[in-house]
Amino acid sequence: MRAMSDQPSTYIEPFTLANNDSMVERQIALSGMQRLAELVIEATGDATVSLHFGADQQRFRVMQGTIAAPVIMRCERCLKLMSVEVVANVNVGLVKNHEQAENLPGQYEPLLLESDEPVSLTELVEDELILSLPIAPRHEIGAVCVSLDDYTAEDEPQEERENPFAALAALKKKH
Repeated sequence: MRAMSDQPSTYIEPFTLANNDSMVERQIALSGMQRLAELVIEATGDATVSLHFGADQQRFRVMQGTIAAPVIMRCERCLKLMSVEVVANVNVGLVKNHEQAENLPGQYEPLLLESDEPVSLTELVEDELILSLPIAPRHEIGAVCVSLDDYTAEDEPQEERENPFAALAALKKKH
């Protein structure tokens, strides 16, 4: 088993790594992930990457592991900023064409790599983190957010509204 954690390159060759039953463990700076930065309030620090490349029992080449990164997002319930630990559980089948992707067992998400050219590990990690972002981030129940029990209809200002049928009542009185 060959470890790549000591190599500074951000490019990897997934098929070669899978053929060699390799492990990639790195810290990757979030500052270089512009697409992720556009979706969150703040993305600083590092993503922790632990990926195993190998073959499963059916000889499909796979990439499996976890990617975790801290980001700052806005709570959809209270609109305050909150820290979110984004964790991507990666279970990907490496394929070279659409036919291989269709034959991949259902537990694997296909990663189409049409050539053996090196790919950017940073971009792969960024893609997985983006897919793992919460759709509507919220604080845990009982945390900083306002509870629904604390909110009642009495708290809302009541505005006096004219009855829409008042005009009909006035016409009825005339006749």
